[in-house]
Amino acid sequence: MAEALLAVTVDVAPALDLTRRIAVAVTDAIAAARADDADDQALAAVVSSAVLSETLRVVPTSASQAETERDRAYRERAYLVAHLAALYPSHIGYTDPDTPDWAVVTIEAPGGQMTWHVAPNDMDLFGHVTPTNRICRGWDGHTTDEKYERLRSLTATTRPLPVGP
Repeated sequence: MAEALLAVTVDVAPALDLTRRIAVAVTDAIAAARADDADDQALAAVVSSAVLSETLRVVPTSASQAETERDRAYRERAYLVAHLAALYPSHIGYTDPDTPDWAVVTIEAPGGQMTWHVAPNDMDLFGHVTPTNRICRGWDGHTTDEKYERLRSLTATTRPLPVGP
């Protein structure tokens, strides 16, 4: 079996930038507190406040960026799942009571059923998929690992189309 390697690149610039900003804020806070002849307890409170305020300035941006990246990844996955749903018998509906706002697309592939949750913002990609109804086969109980094993098997048995003129 082939082994896949995953390379991860971590951008440390935001952390270094935050560290620099905290250092400046703490230095400024200490200078101001000393100018006011603050005692050690007041100095510690001023430093803690400076660190907290600089840290909290970054959190909303980081959370927003994380949400944007997550939504982009869901969208990319949805494009591929929508393509699979065009190739094999499939249906889509709000069938998971644990995630009532997310539809579930069920694909009946030759190697077995595969299902994915679809984010509300990605439903526009699934207009070609039959809505789930009473005659549609329900979830067969497969796990996520089983789903991806079925997908690997399907990929391995699919003959690629010739490339070229």
